Amino acid sequence: MTLGVLALTACSSSSNDQTIEFGHMSMYDNQGNSVTIPTLPQIGGFDVVGASRVYSRNDGNIYNVTTGAVETTGAIGTAAGSYVLSVTNRSLVATSY
Repeated sequence: MTLGVLALTACSSSSNDQTIEFGHMSMYDNQGNSVTIPTLPQIGGFDVVGASRVYSRNDGNIYNVTTGAVETTGAIGTAAGSYVLSVTNRSLVATSY
């Protein structure tokens, strides 16, 4: 299945210098039909690492947003190209995913 649109309805709430942003997510196919949304954990920070994959900075997992499956587990850091960059013992580590 090829998704046409991933729509997020964002909201913002600030409390004690904490900002929470998320609302409702809807996915649509290329014909504009609503499709089932997979169950995903709350992901506070993420990097897009593919057409249907996101890297969670919270837990170091790569999630498939169309199936909800965890595709890769790894280090907590940030995605750069096909690597996750993290700091271990004051060294920068690049882990391929």
